[in-house]
Amino acid sequence: MRRDPRVQNPLRSGRVILRQQPLRLRDRRSLSLRRRRRRLHPLPARLIQHELALPARRAPAPRHHRQRRRSASRSQPKLRNPSGSVRHDARIPARSGSRGLCLARRSSSRAALKVLLVYNTNSGRGRARGDAARIEQTLARSGHSVRTLQLGTKGWEIEPSSAFAASDAAVVIGGDGTVHAASLVAPLSSTPLYHFPTGTENLFARAFGMSRSIPALLAALTHPRVIEIDSARCNDRSFIIMCSAGPDAGVIHRLSRHRNGSITHLSYLPHILAEAARPSIAPLSIEADGRRILDARPGLAVVANIDQYAMRINPASRASPTDGLLDVVFFPAASVARLVGWGLRARSRLPIEKHGALYTRASHVRILSHDRPVPYQLDGEAPGHDGAASPRAAFGAPGFTPLEVSVCPRSLRVLLPPGSASA
Repeated sequence: MRRDPRVQNPLRSGRVILRQQPLRLRDRRSLSLRRRRRRLHPLPARLIQHELALPARRAPAPRHHRQRRRSASRSQPKLRNPSGSVRHDARIPARSGSRGLCLARRSSSRAALKVLLVYNTNSGRGRARGDAARIEQTLARSGHSVRTLQLGTKGWEIEPSSAFAASDAAVVIGGDGTVHAASLVAPLSSTPLYHFPTGTENLFARAFGMSRSIPALLAALTHPRVIEIDSARCNDRSFIIMCSAGPDAGVIHRLSRHRNGSITHLSYLPHILAEAARPSIAPLSIEADGRRILDARPGLAVVANIDQYAMRINPASRASPTDGLLDVVFFPAASVARLVGWGLRARSRLPIEKHGALYTRASHVRILSHDRPVPYQLDGEAPGHDGAASPRAAFGAPGFTPLEVSVCPRSLRVLLPPGSASA
């Protein structure tokens, strides 16, 4: 054995190089190169053990480190599993007073959640059914418990309120109509919603940055961020995005009377032309928080909770679902051409108040029509067209004026996607 002459006290310096056999030229060059790079600094323990080929010896930790580890292990909560052994488990607490998402920070496995998949068979020309199957397989492989709830032409297949109440999160696969149907039940159970968009416009998913990505959905369930938003109630029905009374609702009523299966943007074209020939324009009166702000003027009235609208027109561009108020917008127009001009102005993000439009905020809104009943729509759906027969146009009939709209503050919980700035 030879000792490196540069090391005087090998036990203190930590740099011991012992050789039982002479090194080959290649090994000698690589060793000298490593020494030159390290500039004769003490070698790490792993490199010393590799060069010496000695059995690894772990130095005992200092006494104060051992005491710190002991005190930290005592402070962690201990839970016993069925086998009787003790394991440490730190859980994220839920929000007090409501159902929350609890995830366990375990080193071996993730916490399993009860996930409800709500999908519409008519959405996206059948894509929703295939997406639901793929999402179910992915979540099951990740250890989550999945239950499916189908929404079709015959309504719910099982009781929705019990399904929502027994779930930690609900994933809505479909368009805004499917989200609208789920929003009628979700506030009663405080189960957070996540929209997996497969519809035509997907306004709800656009508002919160949700996409048709299964990895993003899995990340949202793994690291949950839940926000509470407002919903609204129009007459006896809830909505999330907006409601309107006027020609746009007339188009939706015409489409609902002839709808059979999934739709596209082209499906609206014949009904837009029919509405342009006989528009649903009548004098309207609006009351906001008991104060009359409009008296018998023809046009289009919009009550928005979220700043999203079809074709990215967004008439209520300042609407927020977390301020506890509804944004009321009225576009005065006696013809369809005037309404088209308002739509182009709103689509271009130009100011609308300077040209005669009305914009205000309120918690309770009442809309009346004169001369004849005016149709209204909720989240792109025509109330009263759920059954086989369409409602008759009459004052007070389902889907026709008058309207009583009120806000429901912080009544709906939304599961945000990763990277969303809506929180």
